[in-house]
Amino acid sequence: MKLEAEVELAQLKSMIGRALHESAVALARSRLAASQARRDAEAQRLDDLKDQLNHCHVKAPHDGIVHAGPVAIRKGSRVRRGQVVMVLVPDGKVQEEK
Repeated sequence: MKLEAEVELAQLKSMIGRALHESAVALARSRLAASQARRDAEAQRLDDLKDQLNHCHVKAPHDGIVHAGPVAIRKGSRVRRGQVVMVLVPDGKVQEEK
């Protein structure tokens, strides 16, 4: 009788171990899928940003020195076509502030 109880206990422990393992594997697979989805979203975002950069052209109408624009533009901010982001001061026309 004692032997049967020990065998049954061993079987139950084994079943619990398998269940815990399967649960851990399922959790790991879920986390992996979530990580892959985040990676794919970030890869798409990177592609979009590269595309924006490829379409970004800054053209100067004349030679000069770049001076700060009328408003501060934070890094990462979007700018509109035609928006003044900097002022180009012709060479020799720069006045130092006193």
